[in-house]
Amino acid sequence: LTVQVTTAFTQPFWGLVSDRIGKGTLVVWGPVLAICMIGMVGLAPGYAGILLLVAVAGCGVAAFHPEGAALAASASGAKQAMGMAVFVVAGHFGLALGPSLAGQISERLGLHYTWLIIPPGLLLMLLVGRVLRPHARRMPTAPRGILRRALQTQAPLFGLIFAISVLRSFVHIMYASGMPFWWDGLGLSASEIGLLSGTFLFSGGLVGFACGMMQKPGGEKPWIVWGFILAIP
Repeated sequence: LTVQVTTAFTQPFWGLVSDRIGKGTLVVWGPVLAICMIGMVGLAPGYAGILLLVAVAGCGVAAFHPEGAALAASASGAKQAMGMAVFVVAGHFGLALGPSLAGQISERLGLHYTWLIIPPGLLLMLLVGRVLRPHARRMPTAPRGILRRALQTQAPLFGLIFAISVLRSFVHIMYASGMPFWWDGLGLSASEIGLLSGTFLFSGGLVGFACGMMQKPGGEKPWIVWGFILAIP
């Protein structure tokens, strides 16, 4: 709950910061913060320490997402649906890799070795910073009041998209966060639970990528409707 709240509800703030001064800064420093905090979870002295670490990590993830999505769209030119599909499937690949890797580390080495994810993570973000610099420079700065004007003219559409996102995230997070407890009760090992969680998360990203390849601008509604219908079973 802590990591989901800090990840989701601070994103509008980070979006405003990115529109004003971002230019690719948050795409790098948000993940750096998240990597370091999550990597230290295994070294936390107790429950309160873990809560603090995951809360700060959630803020790092939130700082990345608005600017990351904007960069993915701007770098994709006319194929923005495809660009966002790549962005989403890459994120789901990371979500899938995370539980699997954590299960292997905790089972083979012990939970206090989670810090091993920090060095390769920081190296990756150094590379990302160098690659994204030319694209970030071309990102326009948003004029003041643009969000307020958009809400005044498109409030029903914003509300509908918000409601769809809430429903989608509710089901997704309930499954991804709740099912591991059930699997643990069935006697599955940490690595098996990590593999099952990773499979669920990665399959969502893979289908999102496929939909982005097949979807045409203006034809999004059937994909949203049928996506929810197929998710019900």
